[in-house]
Amino acid sequence: MKKLYSILLRLITLFLYIVVSSCSTTTHFSLMDNNHYFIEKQIKEAKKNDDMGVGISVLQKSGNEVNGELLSVRDSVMILCKEYSVKEEELATLTYPISTISNNDIKQLTIVGNSWIWEGIAAGAFVGGLTGMLIASEGLEVMAGLVVGTWIGLIAGWITGYALSKEEYVIKEIPPNYNWSILKPLSRYPDKEPEYLKMIK
Repeated sequence: MKKLYSILLRLITLFLYIVVSSCSTTTHFSLMDNNHYFIEKQIKEAKKNDDMGVGISVLQKSGNEVNGELLSVRDSVMILCKEYSVKEEELATLTYPISTISNNDIKQLTIVGNSWIWEGIAAGAFVGGLTGMLIASEGLEVMAGLVVGTWIGLIAGWITGYALSKEEYVIKEIPPNYNWSILKPLSRYPDKEPEYLKMIK
């Protein structure tokens, strides 16, 4: 039984090492590299809600940082709403802060993501360990149930957390006059702007 505990503890330690090593959901891209096709393909695969644009954070060359939902991408500017997930009818009133950012003024752009990996691991370990203890009867079996249940819960929680996470992309080292049309599919209005948005210059 002691050997079993030792093996399980080593597996848990190895698993945690792998998780910590791969827990980041942030990918950094340099657009000065030659593999533009690969980078643009990765960006286009970013998750977005059906009716909303992705959240982005733009660091301008002046040092100013602008955050918000990506509404539209034009040839020369991007349009952001500084409030996220505003309803269409409310957005049309133009009462929410909307910013235009010159495409040539972008020093760094981040497509905002979120990670649920650690939350998944914690919840999985707790539920798995508790379930293992309840299934076991008494004595050493309870400890075995705790160890095995926690280990299984860790794996299940990690998988679930990773599946629920959204990758974050940091795009830097941007060439002059870069064509940001790759972000159009990630905007709220990828094809045609509504009339109220066309008034914003």
